[in-house]
Amino acid sequence: MTEDRLSAEDKKFLEVERALKEAALNPLRHATEELFGDFLKMENITEICYNGNKVVWVLKNNGEWQPFDVRDKKAFSLSRLMHFARCCASFKKKTIDNYENPILSSNLANGERVQIVLSPVTVNDETISISIRIPSKTTYPHSFFEEQGFYNLLDNKEQAISAIKDGIAIGKNVIVCGGTGSGKTTYIKSIMEFIPKEERIISIEDTEEIVFKHHKNYTQLFFGGNITSADCLKSCLRMRPDRIILGELRSSEAYDFYNVLCSGHKGTLTTLHAGKAVKKRLFV
Repeated sequence: MTEDRLSAEDKKFLEVERALKEAALNPLRHATEELFGDFLKMENITEICYNGNKVVWVLKNNGEWQPFDVRDKKAFSLSRLMHFARCCASFKKKTIDNYENPILSSNLANGERVQIVLSPVTVNDETISISIRIPSKTTYPHSFFEEQGFYNLLDNKEQAISAIKDGIAIGKNVIVCGGTGSGKTTYIKSIMEFIPKEERIISIEDTEEIVFKHHKNYTQLFFGGNITSADCLKSCLRMRPDRIILGELRSSEAYDFYNVLCSGHKGTLTTLHAGKAVKKRLFV
């Protein structure tokens, strides 16, 4: 439903909800801008890392790490770094400290994943490790992968391409395996074009990366804080999906994902971190 079709009461409700959300996000936005604003504006990057030694490392799309000296920036003082960490924790209603909660998984205000680690997990009390994952905003058609030689190492690439297209269309379950930053989600987005346009899709992610260019009947679910991907999977089963797209299969939700497959839901797409697809399949 577009906003111009809402009643005056609903519009007022949304205004209040947005104001409350913005008020909660403002401290995190300011802390993020102070530390990493310049780096987040960079194009063609996938990761921003701070190792606690006054150097910010940026990973480019071509796999090259580029260092930036931040010794002259007051923002990278220990107190401001801890303020940023606490803002990230507060955003997800979590806690981070040097005692019982030295590891934090959270998100920035715009959805980027952030991982923060303090001592005693890091080397000393002065070391704060921060990693920010930049979600892929790029969507390529499947033909791009064909033209770039994605299937060239296969004995019969034409047969493989047909198997992918036909398999997705008729509802085969697909797990895409690869290392960090290898393009798993980008590939998932490309093969979504083979899902029949009339089918209902529900996606489950912690950060918005899936783009719906070809389908109109879809719902996006996001997990974080007290809501897990397993919670979203269970809810999803009650929402009449024709297809389920799980952004990443990581840990405990594997059991629920397996139950989804066994319950007769076809055409599920997900990704796994793995160097070898066969070994990972045996492990799962």
